[in-house]
Amino acid sequence: MSAWRMLTTWMARVSDRKALGPAVGRGLALCCLAVACATSGAGGPDDQAEAPLLVSDGPLHRERPSLVSDGPIQTERPSLVSDGSLQRERPSLVSDGRYAMGTVLELTLVTSHEPAGRAWIERAFGQVAELERLFSSHDPESELSRLNSAAGSGPQDVDRRLVELLGLAMDYASQTQGCFDVSVAPLVQLWLRAVERQRVPSASELSRARGFVGPEALRLFGDARVEVVSSGAAIDLGGIAKGYALDRLAAELRERSFGEALLSFGQSSWRALGAPPGESGWRLLLRSPTGGFAGFVTLRDRALSVSSSLGQWSLIGDARYGHVIDPRSGQPISRGLEAAVITSTAAFAEALSTAMIVMGESEGVALIESLPDTEVMFINETGELVTSVGWQHVSQFEAIGPLEPGKPLAPAR
Repeated sequence: MSAWRMLTTWMARVSDRKALGPAVGRGLALCCLAVACATSGAGGPDDQAEAPLLVSDGPLHRERPSLVSDGPIQTERPSLVSDGSLQRERPSLVSDGRYAMGTVLELTLVTSHEPAGRAWIERAFGQVAELERLFSSHDPESELSRLNSAAGSGPQDVDRRLVELLGLAMDYASQTQGCFDVSVAPLVQLWLRAVERQRVPSASELSRARGFVGPEALRLFGDARVEVVSSGAAIDLGGIAKGYALDRLAAELRERSFGEALLSFGQSSWRALGAPPGESGWRLLLRSPTGGFAGFVTLRDRALSVSSSLGQWSLIGDARYGHVIDPRSGQPISRGLEAAVITSTAAFAEALSTAMIVMGESEGVALIESLPDTEVMFINETGELVTSVGWQHVSQFEAIGPLEPGKPLAPAR
């Protein structure tokens, strides 16, 4: 057993022990476990304000960055030195973390030239900060906020990256039969107000908000112009922007010949390139909706996104309402369900994991089975697993929690 696998397994075993205390448990909860071979720390704030109780995408975990490492690992390769003899170069894990897009962005590279790796990571944090200034719905000066403010005022000139992301979002909305929809913002805002007033929205309020949601809410033009069609409509990119950012970073890494890397946003979105030396992939620890950890997933050259219906929830009276809203009905999902999706890109994985929560197991597996190179695992609030047929082969999932294995759910024919 390699040092990497020994350490990730040890972390899973000790992380729930009361003797470690809650602070250590939070540190171990970050799933970017690939950075465990040496001794440096990741940056980021110690304490952050809580996220709004109701948002339109998967759970945003505002946790402090975990300790990460950048020391040498065991795999070596020979190189020539000035006298013609061979010496052994040691690839290093270079890693750092920053607070970005409402959670912790953690970047880990395998490189034989540490300064180059650290320089790229620093530039990457700057690139993600720039994307956040484009896509944030909380920043009134962002490109997205400017577009929402102009709803009903005709086409607007916007940054081409925003056009690209909105085009992806519209495509994903079509593929998920509207279960993922970035135009859901009016419904999110309606339920936020309902929590503040402690009053469930009326049928007429729901009907009015739903009238602003759907494929007709947004129009894209070929000259980098976008129109939010109706005054009262709005776009929220919280359920896809993090994945899009990871995909852009992954593309740049490939261009710069960094072949092995793990890019992650908190405990919800990952993009893996290659694998740590000596391993079949990057080994990630997933939380369970029933508490503790569900198990390990091994990820290589794919993306993973995890969404949970009750990752955040609010009370109106004695009733509990989750933060994921069904764009079709306008109602929050109240049933406890977690969905983990593996596919080719992080943006698509994020959209699909949200859609899976809305669809549920049967409808969700049927959709996943129709898509190439895509798999899903559901965990319900009783700990029962339901998976697509190819999940186990792709994920190499190793359960460690009190889960009911279940069987792969065959798609409806």
